[in-house]
Amino acid sequence: MVKMNLIMLNEPRKEKRHLEKSLATSAAIWAELKKKKQNKMEEQ
Repeated sequence: MVKMNLIMLNEPRKEKRHLEKSLATSAAIWAELKKKKQNKMEEQ
């Protein structure tokens, strides 16, 4: 029973960590795209 409670406590933490990683990845992709767009505009 105690083990089950620990698992239930850890699940939201894992989910939160997963969401934070996804968000960071997404932000990094956007930053890269923005930088490429900026470089393209500067070349013209």
